[in-house]
Order: sequence, then C-alpha cells, then structure tokens
Amino acid sequence: DMVSTFDIDVLKGRSFALFPLTHVNPETIIKELEEVFSKKGAEESSFFRFIPIERLNSVMAITHQARYLKDIESWISRLDRANTATGGGVNVYKVQNVDALELAATLGDIFVGGGQSSGSSAKLAPGKKAVSVSNKLGGKSDSSQSGSKAGAGLKSAANTNSAGNAAGGGSTSSGDAKVANVGEIKIIADAANNSLVIVATAQEYGVILPIIKQLDILPLQVLIDATIAEVALTDKLKYGIEWYLREGNTAVGSGLSGVNLGDLANKGAAAFATGGLSLVQNSGAVQALLSAQASDGNVNVISSPSLMVLNNQEATIEVGTQIPILTNSLAGVGVGSLNSGIGSSGTAGLTSSNSISYKDTGVKLGVIPRVNANGMVIMQIQQSVSDPVETTIGVTQSASISKKEINSSVAVQDGETIVLGGMIKETDTYNKAGIPFLHELPLIGPMFGNTTNDKIKTELVVLITPRVVKSKQDARVISDEFKRKLTGIYEEPVKPEAVE
Repeated sequence: DMVSTFDIDVLKGRSFALFPLTHVNPETIIKELEEVFSKKGAEESSFFRFIPIERLNSVMAITHQARYLKDIESWISRLDRANTATGGGVNVYKVQNVDALELAATLGDIFVGGGQSSGSSAKLAPGKKAVSVSNKLGGKSDSSQSGSKAGAGLKSAANTNSAGNAAGGGSTSSGDAKVANVGEIKIIADAANNSLVIVATAQEYGVILPIIKQLDILPLQVLIDATIAEVALTDKLKYGIEWYLREGNTAVGSGLSGVNLGDLANKGAAAFATGGLSLVQNSGAVQALLSAQASDGNVNVISSPSLMVLNNQEATIEVGTQIPILTNSLAGVGVGSLNSGIGSSGTAGLTSSNSISYKDTGVKLGVIPRVNANGMVIMQIQQSVSDPVETTIGVTQSASISKKEINSSVAVQDGETIVLGGMIKETDTYNKAGIPFLHELPLIGPMFGNTTNDKIKTELVVLITPRVVKSKQDARVISDEFKRKLTGIYEEPVKPEAVE
C-alpha cells in the first residue's frame, strides 16, 4: 500500500509538447513565458511548467489541458526572434574556472571548418605570434592574438551522417548530439574579463553552450607534501637504507616498535634501488625509520615543503645555494702610462680579466601531477642533486659541479607516498687537533697533536605524498590541518568583550 501511494505517474492527466527554438536560447524564452502566463492568475498559472532542453535548444511545456499548448506555441513563435536592435546573435559567456584564451582555442578546434577563416586577413602586432587552428577535417585557419583579445573567424564543419557522408540540408544527429547546419560562427576571447564573445544564432549557441559548460569546470588541485632529508649511513645503515630494509630489520631505537620493515621491503614497497623510485604503501614505516635515526642525530631534514598545484601543472622545490664559477679568463701584457721628462720611462706589466657566472647547486625537485577519473595520481618526477667539487684549472682554483639526476613517471593512489632514494654521497673530512701553536710546527708538530681522516656517507631520501583536492571542503580540511600544526604560532583572533 505504501509503495502504491508513492508510485504515481506525475504526468497522468497532463499534456506536454516539445517546441524547438531558432533564435533564442531556452533559458531566456522560459523567463518570458513564465512572465506572460503568470498574468492569468495564481490558480491558472500553476497549470504551466516549462523545462529547458539545452541539447536540443528546445522548450518542453507541460500543462493540465491540451488547449493551452496552442497558446504556448503561439507565444513561442512571437518571442523566438532575433533582437536586431541590440545586435542579436551576440552572446557573452563569463568563464568561471578556466582561461578564456585556452577555452577559445579548444572551441576553435571543435567548430572550425571550411579551411580558411572568414573576413580580411589579420595583421600581427609587434612581438606577437600567429595562432594556427587546425581543422579536424583537413582544413586549416589562422588567427592572430593582439592586445588582450584573440579572435578567430570560424566556419562550422559541414554536416555529416554517422557514416561520414555529407548530409543534404537541415540538421543531422549523431548519437546523443544534435548537429545543426551552423553557418558562420565567430568566437572572441576577452582576456581582460576572462569571457567569451560568441557571434552565433540561438540554435548554434544552443549547440555550443553545453560544450562550454562541460569544459568550464573547476580544475582539480593536488597538494604535494615533500620531505627532503639526509640520512647518515652509520652502524646498521652503513650499506644504505635499501639493504637495511631488505634484511628484515625492525626497530632501531624509539618510534619503530611493532613495525616490521622487512615485510614492507619484501612486498616491494620500499625497494630503494640506487637512483630508483618506490611506492610506499605504509609511509609511516619509513617515516618512523627516519624519526628513529633523527633521535640519534643521524638525520638532517633539509626541507619539508607543502605545495598546492593545479592538475597538470608543475610544482618545483629547490633548496641550495648559488656558487661562482670561472667561465672565462684572459691574460695579457699591458702598457702603463708614460710620463714626460728626463729620467722617466714607461711601465709595463701583466693584466688579467676573469668572467664569473653563478650556478645553482643543491636539491631540485619537480613534480607534474595528473589525476585520472579513478583518483589515481600519475606524477612525472624529476629530481637532481648537484654539489660543487673543487678543481684546479692551470694555476686557477675553480669549481666543477657533480650532478645526479632521476627522471621517472609513477602512478600512486591519492594519499600514498613515493620514496626517492639511493643517492649516496661520500665525504672526506680532515680534523687536526693538539696543543695550540705547537701542533702546527713543521716536522715536530705531529708530536703535539693528531690528525684524523673520516669518511662520512650520507643518503638523500625524498618522500612525496600527493593529496587530491576536489572541492572547497577538501581545501578547508587541509587548511585546518595546517592551523593545528601551527598551534602556539597561529593565534585565533579574540573578540573584545562588550563594554557595559
């Protein structure tokens, strides 16, 4: 009984019809129809309902009595006319989420046809480049970008049926899309207002608008959490982190209790191949290992940035210094000034000129995330580590740069961690100690002091965790997390008490 109560036919006893439009879009004409039929009185106006069908550029009318459909058809024929007094056929779409110039170029690729753009050829402004819009049917049209606007005179492709043959007259449909015989369309991107100006009839605009709305969507963002650290390879880590994990070792100090890193390694989750990449299903295990080593003073966290980046855009993290590099050196004989007078003579000497340039050294990390429909994050990762190495060129002390680089593409789930490891560096350190002044004397100095030569091996470890931000709510959650991390630094504003 309850099912039969709710399972009712809402269109039972009602009449409906679909009215195609030629010059006006459905939203505009529905507002006018509602205003017209609202004059019939509150009770009678409730008999009418209008639904826009944007894909067909039509209006569906639903009413209690069939005789009202004739009145609706009559009013639609009166209202469906181009407003030539105000430049009918000119539509302005305010782009909300993407760049208007890029959107105009995409629409140009979709609707361009006929091989050439209409109108006179445009001239390029100084310093501007022509934009070539390719016709998917084999044609080509060129447009120019000048100032803050880029225009493209576009001709629509000829109608074809589903088999690709030319259709004669009228409009054809393919699948779910209705393709009208659209004549000439002009799309202008207004960069200053991030808007599109589309010169088209209502029927043409009705075809274009749904495509624009599907393209003008809020782009995804990805929060990149990265930790760049140097781990001193001492004691059990002397052969590297990879060897330690593969040997099945567990806790070394605090922070690793109950975590079996050997199981993690056997699953391939922490395969630190030299210069390689690895997916860490349980990133807490590796982070716990770093925490344990940090408690012993064996970990130096170089940087721990968090960057928000748009989908398919590059995020770059660079930590290091600029060092001077000798690029050019010239030496020659110079002649000094000649002083007149008895006993004076010219002076000559050697002159030199050096050219110095500055090069970036340190750790550079570049990530380009791409999120697919299943939430998988595909990342193009480029990591480079460069260190200055002192060298001698002739009699001149200079520096060369030792560089190691990783380039790879990986796919991880949202929230999982990628570890980059295997970049091991060995540094020789010389320490001299002893009785002041005496241990520096030649020959007998070693009797009053000692010299130690230590080899220190460190491994650079980079942890990258991508987190997809799909909505404002996700962004708010991340913002709240950062606020909680800054407890004691971030202070909420205190409202002043009301004065009585």
